[in-house]
Amino acid sequence: MSEQIAPTKEELLAAFRAGKLPRASQWQFLIERLFDTFQGNVDLINKHGEVVAFYESIIAIKTAMEEHLAVINTKHSDIDLDQQQVASDRQDVETRQADIVQRQTDINAAADAHLASLQSESDTQVARVQSEGNTFTAAVTQEKNEAIAAKTAAVDARDDALLIASTMAGGIVEMGNWDASGGVLPAKPEQNSGFWKITGAGVLGGIDLGIGDSLVYSKTTDSFYKIDNTESVTSVQGKKGIVTLAPEDIGAEPALPDNRKRAIYASTSEPASEDWNDGDIWMIYE
Repeated sequence: MSEQIAPTKEELLAAFRAGKLPRASQWQFLIERLFDTFQGNVDLINKHGEVVAFYESIIAIKTAMEEHLAVINTKHSDIDLDQQQVASDRQDVETRQADIVQRQTDINAAADAHLASLQSESDTQVARVQSEGNTFTAAVTQEKNEAIAAKTAAVDARDDALLIASTMAGGIVEMGNWDASGGVLPAKPEQNSGFWKITGAGVLGGIDLGIGDSLVYSKTTDSFYKIDNTESVTSVQGKKGIVTLAPEDIGAEPALPDNRKRAIYASTSEPASEDWNDGDIWMIYE
C-alpha cells in the first residue's frame, strides 16, 4: 500500500480554483485559509501597536525638542541682554579712563606745585640751619671752655687730696694699678696708707670708680675712699660723665629736611671746592 502524501497549500489552492476538490476538502481549505488570514491580521495588529508606540515616542521626542528649543531661545535672549550689558560696561570703562587721565593730569600739576614749595622751604631751612650752626658752634665753644675749667678744678682737687693723703700715717705709698671691674677691693697695706690707679671702672665697697681715678686706703681711718682724677666733664646740659651733645640739647634742629648730613668746620681760610659736602657749614675766623 503506497504512502499518501498530503498536498501543499499551494496545490490545494490550485485545485480549488480548478473546481477539483470535493466539498469537504474545499471547506477544510477555506478554514485553513481563514485561519491564515486571521493570523496575518493578528500580526498586522501587533505591527500597528508597534507603529503607534513608535509614533508616540516620536511625539515625545518632538515635545522634548520644542522644550529644548524654548530653552535655547531663552538663552539667546539672555545672551542679547548680556551683550547689551557688556556694551554699557565698555562705555562706562571708557568714561572712567577719561576721568583717570584727567585726575592724573591734576595730580601731576599738584605734585609740581608741591615740589616747588618744598624747594623753597628747603632753601629757607638751609639758611636757618646755617644760622643755627653758628649758634651751635658758639654753644659748643662755651661748653668746651666750661669743660676745661671743670678739668682744671678736678686736677686741683686731686692734687689737694694727694697732699692731704701724703701727710696721713707717715705718708702714702703708691700701690700700682687696680682693675675695679671685678668688684673686689685690693688688700690693705700693712704699714702705711696707699693708693691705686684705677684701670677698669667698677664699684668697690660702695665707691663708684672710673678709669683714671685713685683708690686711697687711709691707715688712720682704716677705710677706702677715692680721688676723682677722671677728666670727663662734670656736667654739660645736665649730662654727666662722657657727654655727647645732640642738636636738640641746645635747641637746634636735629636734621635737615632731606636727611642730608651736616658738619661744622672752622678754618682761617676758605676751603677748596672739593672739600665741600652738601650741608657743610664753614666758619672763617682771623
